[in-house]
Amino acid sequence: MLLTNKNLKSFNVDELIRFSIEKSELESILILVPTNRKLRHLKKEIITGLPGKTADVINLETLGTLTEKILNEWKYFKKLSEAASTVLIKQSANEVSLQYLNVYKGEIPHGTLDRIKNVISEYKKHGINPDILRKEAEKLEDLEKRKAIDIANIYQNYKAKCYKLSALETGDIYDEIVQAGKGKFHTAFRKLFPDVNKIVVAGFDEFFRLEIEILDFLKLDDSVDLFLTFDYFEKNRSLFAHLEETYLKLKSKNFKQIEDLTPEASDVFLQNVRKFLFSNQNKFVIDSYTDKISVVEATNKINEVKFIAKEIKKKLTEENVEPHKICVAFNLIQNYTPVVRDIFNLYGIPVNITDRYSLDKSLPVTALITVLEILENDYFYKDIFRAFSNVYVRNENIDLDVLIKVATNLKIVGGKTNWEKKLNNALSFPGTFDEENEDNEEQTSSVEKALESIKNINALLENFNKPLTIPEFQTELKLLAYNLGIFEKILEDKKEDAEINIKAVTTFFETTDEIFELLTKEYGDDKK
Repeated sequence: MLLTNKNLKSFNVDELIRFSIEKSELESILILVPTNRKLRHLKKEIITGLPGKTADVINLETLGTLTEKILNEWKYFKKLSEAASTVLIKQSANEVSLQYLNVYKGEIPHGTLDRIKNVISEYKKHGINPDILRKEAEKLEDLEKRKAIDIANIYQNYKAKCYKLSALETGDIYDEIVQAGKGKFHTAFRKLFPDVNKIVVAGFDEFFRLEIEILDFLKLDDSVDLFLTFDYFEKNRSLFAHLEETYLKLKSKNFKQIEDLTPEASDVFLQNVRKFLFSNQNKFVIDSYTDKISVVEATNKINEVKFIAKEIKKKLTEENVEPHKICVAFNLIQNYTPVVRDIFNLYGIPVNITDRYSLDKSLPVTALITVLEILENDYFYKDIFRAFSNVYVRNENIDLDVLIKVATNLKIVGGKTNWEKKLNNALSFPGTFDEENEDNEEQTSSVEKALESIKNINALLENFNKPLTIPEFQTELKLLAYNLGIFEKILEDKKEDAEINIKAVTTFFETTDEIFELLTKEYGDDKK
């Protein structure tokens, strides 16, 4: 479906974009896409299609990046990351009196906090504030009512923190812009995009309430042509009922539906899917695709991915299909990611997997965390062995084999003082160290090496064993990573591992820096 602010009967958006590329007139067009991934892909396509393969200006944005730039024209703020918002949500929950969530003795579990954060972030994008939430809570039964009031109270406290720290989520940015009004929006837009007279909003299938208000702002004036492609077919409610409200809101903002002349719109298969998929009106079978769609059963996940890899290999080698034109879609990609990486690599197939890498699966990041856990858990023997057996930790001064042997013989489980006391005692009284096939001299040597290893661990961690200001802790954390040799070890990786690990460690420090900056703003530079 194609919607516009102009009185037209039909239009071809692809032709408009292609014409702008061929004539090198990209400064006059702004293209909005739903995700950063789509933005990167489209930018690559546009540059490839340009006559000189270069461009001074490519106005490509997501609604998120566009609204950030607009709001920055009149307000200073920092975009709040997911990790930082989780920290603020945790603080907010700890500072309010809870009715339903007080069943948790102590702290609310991280998973529950994460769900609360996600719900509140969605409320913000829909323009639902804590007062609206409390009003709606009055219509609910007792337990659900108490849960909703708890979330409203956490939300109010969290929102206040965000604004106090000038750290805003996407929903906050949308709200600020809508509250500022069209006039302020238009002034900022024209400063950022002085030559734009055509706006294409492409690839979206749903909009939040505040996003629809911003789309209305984008109509600007008669000098701007706005075209919005929207994946909706009003006669198939079975498939599109969830988008009906969005469609009606867009129509209420005077967006007009016109005929879409793009090749995709005329694709018969897509038309049939939109019209008939799940629709009770379709009482007949469309058999035009029997030679194009196959159902194949595999005995397990590995064989399934192997079959896919063989089919792709065949298309690459025998049919000369370009790799980037092949898509493999999974319901839950995270269940397949490791298998796909291994098998596609085995078959020599280049692959771009959309699953995220989780930082808690990154060995260099967990290396740093596990070393800190030694201090947190008071030298628990398993923490020591786990930390210094990590391949990204330099451990020449830590003799793990000796530590394991000595800890077993002396029955040392943990406690820094306990380690030192028992090791010193074993040096004073060699008979307490019972190791077969070792004489007293060898036993003494083992204990000395173990004690030296514990002293080296103490030296690594001693700066964390005292109160630190937030900036001091930031500095010490990075210094610890350096002293552990994590950065050097990453650079020794083979190329693909190095790329992933460099990104992981960079993300870790960017995230902690953001959180520490917000905490410094809240508590000051001097608080330890």
